[in-house]
Parts: sequence; C-alpha cells; structure tokens
Amino acid sequence: MPSCFRLMPGEEEEDTESLRSRYFAGFDSQAFGGNRADYKEKVKALDGVLYQFVPSVDPSTLNVGDEFTVQLLNNGEPMADVDIIPDVLNHHTETIKTDENGMATVTASNGGVNVIGCEMVVAYENEGVDQKATRSKVFVSLSFTLYPEEED
Repeated sequence: MPSCFRLMPGEEEEDTESLRSRYFAGFDSQAFGGNRADYKEKVKALDGVLYQFVPSVDPSTLNVGDEFTVQLLNNGEPMADVDIIPDVLNHHTETIKTDENGMATVTASNGGVNVIGCEMVVAYENEGVDQKATRSKVFVSLSFTLYPEEED
C-alpha cells in the first residue's frame, strides 16, 4: 500500500438501538406516490411554512420550454398581485405578477437548475421593541432540476 494511504479505525457515532429505531421508523412513514394528485396534496400540506410556491405539476417531469403554473401562498392563503421572478438564475430583474388567486404561469427555462423566486419586504416582528430594524426581507423560492433524457 502506498505510504500516502493510512487506514484509520472507525468510531461508533450511533448506538445499535438508535440505528435500529431509525431504520424501523422508515417503514412507518407514508411513501410519496409520484402521481400528480399525490404531489399536489403533499406539497400543499406543508404546515408551518410561512411563504410557499406550489407548482401545478411536479416540475421534475417537465421539459425545457414547458409552461406551468405556480401559486404563491402566505400561511396557506393565495398572495395576489405580487411580483415573482420566473428565472432567478438568468433573468433576476424580470418579474411577472400573480393573479387574484396567487397564480402565475412560468416556463421551465433551463436544462439543469431552475429557480423561481419572490423577494418581499415584510414588517419586522420586533419593530419599536429593540430598535434594530423597521422591516425584513423575505425570499421564497421553488427550485428544481431538469435532466436531459437518457438515450439507450
């Protein structure tokens, strides 16, 4: 063996019972079905997420150039008339507005990583209390990757 390689003994970071517990807990969780209805149900069911983009379809099933809708939510409620950025990576200064239902039509623009975003100014929760700020900025995004189809 070359002198640049040295074998190091491993260390136990987790006891056997903890590993066993995590392993069997995986059997109790509900699998993600992969169909569109299941996708929409799972994505909309993210409790505790203050701001959220909800796509109308699983974006990973799209091709470059396909259009789809996204809905911008605040605590589960549609956000109307808000500027969103359909292609943060390549055109971060171009925006479109959501409609009265918080919906906007966007295009899967990139082969590879796609990011749809929205930057908002919101009230600072401690305004007048700690004299640190009067507002906060929030950036919410939806990102997904489009892979080229594999050839046989």
